[in-house]
Amino acid sequence: MNPKVSVIMRTYNYANFIERAINSVLNQSFRDFELVVVDDGSTDDTKEKVEQLAAKDSRVKLFTQNQSGGRVGQVTNFGLKHSQGCYIAILDSDDEWLPSKLEKQVKLLESADAHIGLVTCDGLLVNPDGTQQELNLPPRSHPFLESILRRCFFHPSSVLIKKEVFDSIGSCDENYQIMDDWDMFLCISQKYEYDFVNEPLYKYYIHQGNVSSGGNYTRRDAGRLATDLEYLLNKHLELFQQYPKRLAYRYTTLASLLIRAGDMKKARSYLKKSLELIGSLKNRVLLACSYFGKSAFHLLWSRILN
Repeated sequence: MNPKVSVIMRTYNYANFIERAINSVLNQSFRDFELVVVDDGSTDDTKEKVEQLAAKDSRVKLFTQNQSGGRVGQVTNFGLKHSQGCYIAILDSDDEWLPSKLEKQVKLLESADAHIGLVTCDGLLVNPDGTQQELNLPPRSHPFLESILRRCFFHPSSVLIKKEVFDSIGSCDENYQIMDDWDMFLCISQKYEYDFVNEPLYKYYIHQGNVSSGGNYTRRDAGRLATDLEYLLNKHLELFQQYPKRLAYRYTTLASLLIRAGDMKKARSYLKKSLELIGSLKNRVLLACSYFGKSAFHLLWSRILN
């Protein structure tokens, strides 16, 4: 018989973390699952570590493919293709679940109305020094679509999704390097709502392999994020245009990333687009500051926008 839950774990050169992640799945109080590990061409001993755990538990299934070139959506689609459960969970291979995660989310999703396509939960952010802080979901004051247009407040490791949702929205967009999850949730939010377990059920670890958080991006990361955000805004432009303030803010965010990536000319074009949407003093000052260089712009950005 097919398992009730398919857990998709996407990994590339995470040998230092993957045993912890897999064991957090195997230690779940809910037992009716399969773990579909997709190794995207790792060059360390990730594959060997997964094989050792798979030899001890038949629910662990390892699949390998050639490198996707950083296109995480391709890896997710590969995992979906080999998943048999009626619910889909995603666990990044450097994260960890608490033992009751699946049990509580399956119970909630099975009792939910038909318009609920997924459930999520709070989490714990684990810093390199071992200290932890809660990652709490924002208050639900707006519909799912309007909220997700503002920002992607879901983490992939936090969700449990009905398999039928993917039958409805289609496969994940494979053009992204980083923002594939935001795109996926935007697509889901146009047809479904969500519910959540109001307690931390996963751990998100900060380490050197993460894309830098808090806006301290390397030039390379800023360029990758800018490319993804520009693509996402163009793809969903009609949706964003329904909320001009959301779109204006995203244009200024894109401009900030482009400045960090070294493309000041293109950044100014998006600052002008933001100003056309919202003719606020802040947007006028940001555009003016862009002519004084990168440092002046980001000093102002950090003070008035973040």
